[in-house]
Amino acid sequence: MAYKKKGSRASLEAGAALGGVLLAAASLQTGAATQGAGLILALLCSSALAAYMGKGFARSKKAWPHGALAGFGLLLSGGYVAALSELQA
Repeated sequence: MAYKKKGSRASLEAGAALGGVLLAAASLQTGAATQGAGLILALLCSSALAAYMGKGFARSKKAWPHGALAGFGLLLSGGYVAALSELQA
């Protein structure tokens, strides 16, 4: 979206890289032996998204996209932490 609106190549590259890492995390989660590694990788991505967008939200006070994506990142991070805790139990 930011690439199309403002021509931000960095936004396009970051989105593609994050999407690739999340695809790798999803493929790791399908195997029983690598499920924990996939969850940790996904947790790192969602935490990074929440931190980056939270910083943008604090600066701009705009609910979209910074506030919403920071909230989604926090929500996903919580889900991954819960999944990891169940995996450890």
